[in-house]
Amino acid sequence: MVSSGRRSLLALAAVLLCLMAGCSGCGEEPAPPPTEVISPLPSNQPIVVEASDTLSIFDQYKFQEVHRDFQKSYLDLVEDITNQSSPKVDTQERRTTISRYARSRRNYVEVLKKINDHEKNARLKCFAAMKSLVRGILFYDQKTQKKTARYDPERLVKEGIFTIPPSCPSGGTYSIIIRDGRRFFHCNIHGTLKQ
Repeated sequence: MVSSGRRSLLALAAVLLCLMAGCSGCGEEPAPPPTEVISPLPSNQPIVVEASDTLSIFDQYKFQEVHRDFQKSYLDLVEDITNQSSPKVDTQERRTTISRYARSRRNYVEVLKKINDHEKNARLKCFAAMKSLVRGILFYDQKTQKKTARYDPERLVKEGIFTIPPSCPSGGTYSIIIRDGRRFFHCNIHGTLKQ
């Protein structure tokens, strides 16, 4: 007799294997070509991705590599558990598979945390640039005795307010949104500055 937990695990493994093989269940499909086995990472050292102002192509490749390794180790673990003879998981027997999964999961979580920190830093830098933009616009309003309704960086440079207009570190564009007579400064990537 097979327990419901084991049945659901077997069903999950079957669905994952069908998806990996490219089976969608719609009509006849040709047999998928044999897949090559991707070897695990040769060292036990975690992959380090350094956060900078922008994620480089190398960092993006490392993230993809860590993600691919995490997926492979998870699928190997599920397949290993599915192919066992008894309904109980013997962790001593599957120590290498479980440790490889734990290591790749730890690396994956670490990389996701660094990417999240990078995004937070970019948002803080963007809002700091927007605050200097607000000060510049207020100075321009005082100088011209008019309330600026549209952000024009060239005009602010021409008037001598900025030598280089503030810009978003992620490449976003700034604009001014007017609601109920109030001005809100907005970045199309990071959102509206709340004061």
